[in-house]
Amino acid sequence: MTASYNLVAELDATFGEENVDALLGPIAEYSGGAARSELGHAEVVFTIPAESVRQATSTALAVLGTYPWSLRSLRVLTSADFDRLTDAMDLPPLVSVQ
Repeated sequence: MTASYNLVAELDATFGEENVDALLGPIAEYSGGAARSELGHAEVVFTIPAESVRQATSTALAVLGTYPWSLRSLRVLTSADFDRLTDAMDLPPLVSVQ
């Protein structure tokens, strides 16, 4: 059964106007957004359909592999769990693809 997964990936890049387009491009078709992570790096958040966490992770790594920056961390959550977490915390403003 296909489920929806949210991926939160921190990249070895700074977040700023100079690289917003490069951050959003690879995740545009995945309802993606970008922001500054808690550790000060660029963070992208996007949603993908998958049969399992393993498939979601594989797909995410393929998408993230298109960035010129290395991956610092990756978190994979069902969209329901992601929503529960975000409802419980304050999030920084995201730049999203409209």
